Amino acid sequence: MRFSFLHRLQRLRCVRLFVWALGSAIVPSSLTHAAPCSGSIAATTVAPCAVQNSPELWAARLQLQALAAQRRSARRILPSHPQLSVSLAERRPFASSAAMPDQTSVLNWYLTLSQEIEIAGQRGLRVAAIDGEVAAQLRRVAVIEQETAAAALRAFAEVLAAREERTLTERAAEVAATLSRYTAARAAQELVPSIEADLARAEAARWHLLRSEVEQRTRNAEVLLRLSLLPLSESAAALDPLALTGRLEDILPSDNPSLSDPARALPIDDVEARLKQALRLRAELDVARYEVQSKQAQMDLLRRSRIPNLALSFTAQSDGFGERVLGGGLSLPLPLPEPIGPSKSGEVAAAAIAVEQAKTDSERRRRQIALEVHVALSAVQAAQRALSQVPSDLLARAQTDLWAIAEAIRGGRVSLREALLWQRGLLDLLQLHLRARRDYALARIELLRASGLPLLQDSLPKGPAHTQEEPR
Repeated sequence: MRFSFLHRLQRLRCVRLFVWALGSAIVPSSLTHAAPCSGSIAATTVAPCAVQNSPELWAARLQLQALAAQRRSARRILPSHPQLSVSLAERRPFASSAAMPDQTSVLNWYLTLSQEIEIAGQRGLRVAAIDGEVAAQLRRVAVIEQETAAAALRAFAEVLAAREERTLTERAAEVAATLSRYTAARAAQELVPSIEADLARAEAARWHLLRSEVEQRTRNAEVLLRLSLLPLSESAAALDPLALTGRLEDILPSDNPSLSDPARALPIDDVEARLKQALRLRAELDVARYEVQSKQAQMDLLRRSRIPNLALSFTAQSDGFGERVLGGGLSLPLPLPEPIGPSKSGEVAAAAIAVEQAKTDSERRRRQIALEVHVALSAVQAAQRALSQVPSDLLARAQTDLWAIAEAIRGGRVSLREALLWQRGLLDLLQLHLRARRDYALARIELLRASGLPLLQDSLPKGPAHTQEEPR
């Protein structure tokens, strides 16, 4: 009895915790901490805005409300409503009856009140199953919040990189057009062969095509980012242009205080520590664990439901002899084996298989998390190696040398073929360096997401009361 009382007390505390967490998750954080999602968008606000306006996150919170309603239904004490039956009968003798010559007609009435009672603890198992689903859904909300923030930051990095590449290609196309006009004028004066003019025109046309491709990619990235920041009440028919501020290096700056805690300061090559961190913080594993608990409770509930419910009845009647009869009774169904009667053995077997499937899914998620951590670490290390091999002064000189090429041709110091070769080499270097910077920013975002660490923790709206060490 003492163990049962302590068990009930612990369950009551868990219920209070779930109610508190449910209220924190259902109430949108944007109502109290609205993020500036209009005007100039920076790296520190893009993730909060995406989380605030995510339809997937709102749908997950609505699912929490549905589970709360189901939990209220699961807490019912009685399995069914009381059943009241009343019957009336008139008793009168036959006209030729000699045994009762003075008997007149009498009204008989019968009243029966019955109530079914669960005796196998089904109510507690129903609540336990719903509590497992609520806990799993709370972690799903955290997963969606983390994935939404990561997707918004990735889209922000793609837009910044695409805009930088567009600026670079526009500059290259302008240089190529200048060379084409200069070479065409010299070819008209028969100072250079016509083949050189054709080469210059071909290079200008190539950069024009590249610029069109980059512009299209930039527009696509901007539309994707704008849709992720679009409030739920607005229509996506007409999207306003985005005003973004910052650089690729500003998305996850190393001097951000939120990035200097011990959890984020793990060595980049310590794969084992990163993996342990991810297995501790990733909310997907909590989702799998609570799904196992919920399905286990559902299986136990099916097993308990095979125990028949006890029915209590109270009877009152008037039998026509001037007597009042009061009584009570107990009734218990007699279960029959299948296939004669329903025993729910098939449902119990299917529920047991569902529990094993949930356990297998938990292991699958562990392996998936391990793969994501390894891939993210490898990507960050590769991007770091690539960027470390490019001297910063070389990039600065490449930027200025692009315009110097046109001046060198006008002065007759270099030939057109040499100028085209130099220009292509410098632009290839700048393009590859820009892509390496983009890959490095995306890899860092993915590493934080794979490790389960909050993305821009200081700027994100506070969801279901997450702490730094709480799974996400």
